[in-house]
Amino acid sequence: MAGSHHQKVAVFDDRMAFAGGLDLTSKRWDTRAHAPHDPHRTFTGEPYPPMHDVMTAVDGDTARALSAIVRARWEAATGEKLEPVAVEGDGWPEGLPVEMADVAAAVACTSPPCGTEPGVREIERLYLDMIAAARRSIYIENQYFTSQAIASALKARLQEPDGPEIVLLTRLLSHGWLEEITMQALRTRLVRELREADRHGHFHAYYPHVDGLAEGTCIDLHSKVMIVDDEWLRVGSSNLSNRSMGMDSECDVTFEARGDARIRETIRGFRHGLLAEHSGTEPRIFAEAIAKHGVGNEHAAAQVAIAKYRAGEAAGTGAAIAHQAHGAMGFTYEPSLHQSTRRLWTWREEFGNETHWATQLGHMVAARGADALWPFVTAG
Repeated sequence: MAGSHHQKVAVFDDRMAFAGGLDLTSKRWDTRAHAPHDPHRTFTGEPYPPMHDVMTAVDGDTARALSAIVRARWEAATGEKLEPVAVEGDGWPEGLPVEMADVAAAVACTSPPCGTEPGVREIERLYLDMIAAARRSIYIENQYFTSQAIASALKARLQEPDGPEIVLLTRLLSHGWLEEITMQALRTRLVRELREADRHGHFHAYYPHVDGLAEGTCIDLHSKVMIVDDEWLRVGSSNLSNRSMGMDSECDVTFEARGDARIRETIRGFRHGLLAEHSGTEPRIFAEAIAKHGVGNEHAAAQVAIAKYRAGEAAGTGAAIAHQAHGAMGFTYEPSLHQSTRRLWTWREEFGNETHWATQLGHMVAARGADALWPFVTAG
């Protein structure tokens, strides 16, 4: 049994780098429209199905961190040590818009044990940490979904009445019979398990589609993306498979907002852009629909937290007043009033008590930072 070098990293002069899911090979070009019969999407004169993938472009310290990974990989493979490169000027390509600046970023890797080296499992650890940290939403795009460890972590969150909304986007069809009886069969089993565990309607699994595709083909979703709340954006090479957790070499880049409203807005816009692309609509229209109805509506989530807190508080106060007014203290017998007020006390604990929802509300406020506190509190 052997692993593969699965990282997808390109570094230029230690100043600028790309990392993500795109292989440097054929049949990878496409547009975000994923038109079923795009005349430009051909290889050796033959058309191929639509391809969806995601890469991130970085510079500064993050680019240098990726460069160090590439140099270490080169030395391990060839024995040749490559020295860092010092080049003056800005290496950012003209025409490539800058989406975020001055943002915290981290690079996570997987590498298998080799000789005396114990191996690296940062990829798996970071996935589990991100899932555990989610409060409102987890958005996943991935070519595969066969990791039992990741599925178990998601299943645990689905047990929570107020757990995050989880959206999984993966590919409809497999490449060949071997993937069909292994990766696709495992994915089907895990999705079924998550749906069975989803008692509160928080789990949704989808595949991208456009009308007019040839029989037996689908949009070849090859991306590896995870977005948690509006706080973390992760793009890389790692599949949600056991191989990516410990056998293949992988490299993911994660951006963290740390409560910065500017970065949070960018992460939210990136997620909306992906979902709009898969929904066949414009990002603006999709963002308006989400703000009104769905995932990412922080004010709606805050209203729910406040309502549950105040309703629970009122239930306790109302029950106490009712018993005092009717003298139903229950010392010598159980008054019939208990049949009603007992249910109120029980309800206070269901789906989180006042302490739980006050904590949730505190997290929402703290995550936005001091400058956004007053606009958040006074928003309609």
